[in-house]
Amino acid sequence: MRLRKQHGGLSVNAVAGTHVVFFGLDLAASKRAGCRGFGFKRFDHAEGDTIWLHGLKTFEKTEPHPAAGESFSTLRQPIQGFQWADYSAKPGTTYTYTVVALYGDPADLKQRITVEIEITTESEVGAVHSAFFNRGSVATQEYARRFQNRPPNIAGPGAYEWLSRGLLEAFVAFLGRAGPGWEVHGACYEFQWPDALAAVRQAHQRGAKVHVLFDDMGPSKANRAAIKAAKIRALCRGRVHGKLMHNKFFVLSRNGAPQAVWTGSTNLTENGIFGHANVGHVVEDVTIAQAFRDYWDRLAADSPVAAPYRSANEQASPAPPHPWKSVTTAVFSPRGAELDALQWYADIAGSAKQGLFMTFAFGMNQKFMDVYRRDDDVLRMALMEKEWGNPRTRAQETQAIQQIRKSPQRRRRGRQPHRHEQLRPLARRDVAHRSGRPRLLGAHEVHARRPARRAADGRHRQRELQQGEHGHERREHARHPRRQARRRHLLRGIPAAVHALRVPRVGEDLHGEEAAGDARGLEAAVPRGRRLLDGSVLRHPRPRWAGDQAEVLRRADVGRR
Repeated sequence: MRLRKQHGGLSVNAVAGTHVVFFGLDLAASKRAGCRGFGFKRFDHAEGDTIWLHGLKTFEKTEPHPAAGESFSTLRQPIQGFQWADYSAKPGTTYTYTVVALYGDPADLKQRITVEIEITTESEVGAVHSAFFNRGSVATQEYARRFQNRPPNIAGPGAYEWLSRGLLEAFVAFLGRAGPGWEVHGACYEFQWPDALAAVRQAHQRGAKVHVLFDDMGPSKANRAAIKAAKIRALCRGRVHGKLMHNKFFVLSRNGAPQAVWTGSTNLTENGIFGHANVGHVVEDVTIAQAFRDYWDRLAADSPVAAPYRSANEQASPAPPHPWKSVTTAVFSPRGAELDALQWYADIAGSAKQGLFMTFAFGMNQKFMDVYRRDDDVLRMALMEKEWGNPRTRAQETQAIQQIRKSPQRRRRGRQPHRHEQLRPLARRDVAHRSGRPRLLGAHEVHARRPARRAADGRHRQRELQQGEHGHERREHARHPRRQARRRHLLRGIPAAVHALRVPRVGEDLHGEEAAGDARGLEAAVPRGRRLLDGSVLRHPRPRWAGDQAEVLRRADVGRR
């Protein structure tokens, strides 16, 4: 759900997901003088309680010695930024948020402008589509406070449960439907987490017929060891003749008829379920389930990646469909060298009329570079894990991205290009820019991560929203868990604490050609008339990549955005 309200020069744009409500704020120039930030109050319609939400930063004048990990009411220690989020929301719940602009001396703040906005979060479970998102690495600040920054295997089962946030539980419940008269057909790249494999074994023990394909090329050793430990070797077999079997799906069939499919981005590993930011997607559609079941048969044949196999995938899932009448559509890979599906996605991206927002894990294909080079008034933003996808062409790809970054949008309709109009990759060394000054986002910009200025006493400091007559500064102590935790890790390859929401380095535990060639993480803003399923991640191999992959798209009603 999305809603925008404005009053007295304060604009609030709220976007609600399942567990998060994101806020974008704007304050009229005439109202900025003396503003110290924004307070957030939340009323829960289901429970009937009202609370002021908490933040981490404090004014030195009113809270000179905050304890490590302590949080503070935004009524007294307001948020000094124009983007903020409530990460404590519950799915399918209606809230009324009151956003207040606070002014004056930090010791005596005054509420001057108030905007109320009522919004309902999305439900995880739907009649056809259900989506389950873990917390993963984006929640590492709270993890460090909640579990004293101990690794989950030391912190205990509660840490795993908190990081999963229902993702693993939803997978177990999905397989829990299988019993006598049911069949389970699964295909997994990484198939290793004991609880997930136990759910497969339990389905077999209840009387279901279970068949699981796993990648026996990249993570072969780890997969085989986990399968042996779970005592399900008779239920599993490896795919060895492909280049990479990157699927993550399970089809449930009853009396021989496919009923539903579990898909998404989640590898069944510790990192995949609890560390990386991932989603599990259940589709209750017999047509889609049948398409995945047929795709499983093609995978099970273990054919080499050659023209007949590619052609079969293309014929089973034309991209785009002609005509596109179905609400939900599946796309399977590998496909032919003409890259029809990738061109389709690029066409969708290029047809955006107002905004385009995409993420790229391993470089940007030329088709999308052409879109981002356009000179028009469409807001285009990209978040990149790195600038290149193929080690052999690293220099050329990096140079192409840098050229886009360094070329601000030229004047259009008399508008001067904004100084932040550029494309920047998100690197491990980057941290969030913590300045409280108003900062506009320009076309072709990725959120740039810059280190905060370090004061002489070694502490990071943040200016006030407007440097007023009081001149008080807000600060975060070096003792804060987010400072200390940067030196430790929660999970292998996952930073334990970061300064702001960031994309996990998904390539760190990948193998072979997956790290070099998978264009995972494509998300596009689709123009009026058609859009992709909310919360889903579209993926497609980059040119010359031959990995097995399945995707699900949804056709929305005409006029929805």
